[in-house]
Amino acid sequence: DELVVTYSRSSGAGGQHVNTTSSKVDIRFHIKSATWLNDDVKQKLLEMYKNKINKDGYLIVKSEKTRSQLYNQADAMASLREMIWRATIPARSAPSEETLHQIRARSEIK
Repeated sequence: DELVVTYSRSSGAGGQHVNTTSSKVDIRFHIKSATWLNDDVKQKLLEMYKNKINKDGYLIVKSEKTRSQLYNQADAMASLREMIWRATIPARSAPSEETLHQIRARSEIK
């Protein structure tokens, strides 16, 4: 399974409501089995979020912001989607010699 969603009791304030509902959402995304991601994006995800990946290779995203299970699931999915999106952005390359020369020339004029 690429995506595993689990629900559990949320911590913190909420009175009696927090004791009766499982509103906390944990989403586990198995990076290596995602066939729709190319290898470069998978590798970048593994590097960028290594502190959120368990030993089985699952990227773990949690949300317990609201008292609603549905809103927390939407929040966790949005976080996961943003993580994947950030991994698809190519790294900025170092400026070329020509660009550095132009920057130096501009700073000398001032």
